Amino acid sequence: MSTRRRRKFGALMAMVAAAALVLSGCADGGGGKAGADRPLRVWSGATSPIANNFNPFAPGQAAHFTYGVIYEPLFFFNQLADEKPTGLIGDSYEFNADGTVLTVAIKPGQKWSDGTPLTAQDVAFSFGYGSNKSEKLVSAVAEGDTTVVLSYAVPQFTAAPQILGATWIIPERIWSSITDFATETNQKPIGSGPYVLKNATDASYTVEANPNFRDGAPAVKTVQNIAIDSNQSAEDLLKTGKIDWAGQFIANPKSITSGGSISSLNQQQDPTVLLTCSSTELGCTGPQTDPAVRRAINVAIDRGEIGSKAFAGQSGVVSPSFALLPRESGSRIARCPWPSTGLRPPTGTSRWRCTVRRSPWLPTRIRTTSASSRPPPRRRSASRRPRV
Repeated sequence: MSTRRRRKFGALMAMVAAAALVLSGCADGGGGKAGADRPLRVWSGATSPIANNFNPFAPGQAAHFTYGVIYEPLFFFNQLADEKPTGLIGDSYEFNADGTVLTVAIKPGQKWSDGTPLTAQDVAFSFGYGSNKSEKLVSAVAEGDTTVVLSYAVPQFTAAPQILGATWIIPERIWSSITDFATETNQKPIGSGPYVLKNATDASYTVEANPNFRDGAPAVKTVQNIAIDSNQSAEDLLKTGKIDWAGQFIANPKSITSGGSISSLNQQQDPTVLLTCSSTELGCTGPQTDPAVRRAINVAIDRGEIGSKAFAGQSGVVSPSFALLPRESGSRIARCPWPSTGLRPPTGTSRWRCTVRRSPWLPTRIRTTSASSRPPPRRRSASRRPRV
């Protein structure tokens, strides 16, 4: 997975985890009510030993609660829904006419977890620091305490979720003296998120509510993230009430939720795809360059059987653009050029529409949507609604 996709996925998972922490204050699985006899206990996939590393610039090494729980981006973009982003540190943003200048207003009066002011200067510094800095960024300038102006060499309309939703904001007074950002372990993190680090061992780490959090300290005062070495162990601990929340694959969710005290959420994750070099014009060779071969492979793959046997019926079919079909089906869908592709609409259906996408490294891919299903409202492009 590329660094960009890790950061994007990390931001999404961090915010899901943070929301779970805030909303799970009443969890009680029988092993002692969270908040009474013990902290809320969760498993986010860590195995032992847990590295004492809370560096937001060390993806794959930093503890999960580094992202979203301790450090935050400016906004949260829900990649699973067509909705406006939620302001975290940020309050609003606006592009100029050509998309090369992005002006961000942050919420006033914010503080870092140690009580010192969080200002636009910290935000401007963050965009120019370490792996946060984009090669397309020309300048990041603070204008007063609550406004940051980001200038880019090329339009950035479509990059807003990456820029604003996956750039971790850090305090300048601490990180300006850290020259090797990649190897820093940051064992005493100072962030803006809802929790602060209380203690850490190789078996678990505990965070407690941040009294300086802009929205007030969370209702769940203490959360312990533990190391578990297998999904089965986590499932057993859930059933016995020894942990209150877990992010994992469970083949039969009903075996855990049937008692009524535990609920589940089937969360979208990275899709599994098959890649092939298909363009002879770009130098690709082999039988897969023949459209007929690619169509045959497409027909031969039984996606339903794969979903049933490998993912216990908990998966769905990914769209060619890696987007959610119900959300995206209303935008720019053209009539299927069936004669040119050799494909036909599924048997028993009529009035189908599709989007055809071609790439030198991917076979021609067809995504279909039944015209009888009412699509969601058409999405506007970012250039037509630059203000949020």
